[in-house]
Amino acid sequence: MLHKVKLFFVQKKANTPHGEKDVIASIIAAVKLAFSECHGDFDNPSKESLEQVVKFLAERAATWGTPKDIIDHHASQMHKVIGRL
Repeated sequence: MLHKVKLFFVQKKANTPHGEKDVIASIIAAVKLAFSECHGDFDNPSKESLEQVVKFLAERAATWGTPKDIIDHHASQMHKVIGRL
């Protein structure tokens, strides 16, 4: 719930749509852009490209003002998932 509240205020500040479908579309677009920036394939990702995308998104989140502890927590979760591949 806290994430939804924070997301609402971040979106309001950024003047972006905040309907659930809009949020999902925005997240997918951001991840696709990250794959593109990292020269990875969104539809057929390699373990290496997933690691690069997590790093890219963590760096991008820091520029958006996301607190470091939140970035580190989510990046750690993603690294655990990628490690199981």
